[in-house]
Amino acid sequence: MSTPSPRLFTFTYGTLKQGFSNHTLMQDLMQTRDATFVSTCRTTENYPLVCGPYQVSFLLKMAGSGHPVMGERYVVLISSLVRLDELEGISRGHYERPSNLLGHPGVELDNGDGDDKLCGGKGVMCAEAYYVHRSYAAKMWKRNGMKGLNVYSKRKKPKDDDQKLTIREINPKSRRIMGGGLDDDDGVENNKWPLWLRPLLQTRFFVQCKVHADSHKSECNMYCLDCMNGALCSLCLGSHRDHRAIQIRRSSYHDVIRVSEIQKYLDITGVQTYIINSARIVFLNERPQPRPGKGVTNTCQVCERSLLDSFSFCSLGCKVVGTSKNFRKRKMCMDTDGSDTEGSLNGISNGYVKSRIQSFSPSTPPPTVNYRTAKRRKGVPHRSPMGGLIIEY
Repeated sequence: MSTPSPRLFTFTYGTLKQGFSNHTLMQDLMQTRDATFVSTCRTTENYPLVCGPYQVSFLLKMAGSGHPVMGERYVVLISSLVRLDELEGISRGHYERPSNLLGHPGVELDNGDGDDKLCGGKGVMCAEAYYVHRSYAAKMWKRNGMKGLNVYSKRKKPKDDDQKLTIREINPKSRRIMGGGLDDDDGVENNKWPLWLRPLLQTRFFVQCKVHADSHKSECNMYCLDCMNGALCSLCLGSHRDHRAIQIRRSSYHDVIRVSEIQKYLDITGVQTYIINSARIVFLNERPQPRPGKGVTNTCQVCERSLLDSFSFCSLGCKVVGTSKNFRKRKMCMDTDGSDTEGSLNGISNGYVKSRIQSFSPSTPPPTVNYRTAKRRKGVPHRSPMGGLIIEY
């Protein structure tokens, strides 16, 4: 007689609920019988439920504040929780899931009718839940005015303060924001750029998928514009069937994307394109160039890379920085202060811009050459010393 696989109760309160974008993952688990829907429910205690950046729901582990939170409970196979962990960004520090198996008390749920056979007829049971990471829970609660929701709804419209909560707070101490010295509000000023653009340019691609590490197709080169939860492999796309997914490619150790894919969702006017393998592509982030070539008449406005005359930026990341208000103001100030010197922007000031303005993610550094060990070209060949002798027999 086979032993039944261990399962746990899981409480969902956001996009994993029925009718929301990430519910397809729960549907996949239910089709494979790795998960079972139990019922709608609510927490017996008050918890802060807030709508953070990009209209993403966050449950704060601060019992006693907020309101009873409505949601859904499922019975999930323990071995399948790794798929939920990957979606919620556990490894990237977005959420955390205190496990009941490690002695952490779960969230108490009540279906309101007092007749739940699964919890001994008491109508109250414990389940695991995904909380916002503790490192910025208090700051997020304060940013929302210490006012929470009782249910996450599609009609919820985030406040202006929520939009100002940038990726720097979602993933602290792990990634750099584009434009050291630029305000974070520049990336979302007047909703100029899509909400998924900054997370896309920060993401590291072509790493091994932690969920499908045993598969030979585990390289992460896909990205979901709707979920914005990091790089995905081709096998992860099963949970993003109806979502907008794009494929990232590599060229000279840099991340690129085909123009035919990105121009459906983003205006790439002014960004130089290239043709690689018969396909027109555009680079995601800046590429360092030690020194401009001879006779160059046009360069990138941000990183000074050589460009054709009809373009202003070398990558999507440089366009985001180059069109921000702070960058334009700083450039105008440098033009005004150094107008009487020949190198106001092409000399010292240019170096200042480079040191202050960086891409969303570190670019591949140029190769270093050790001139001591490098092979030197041979000198002028000389005639052999025996070449002029005539030997007679």
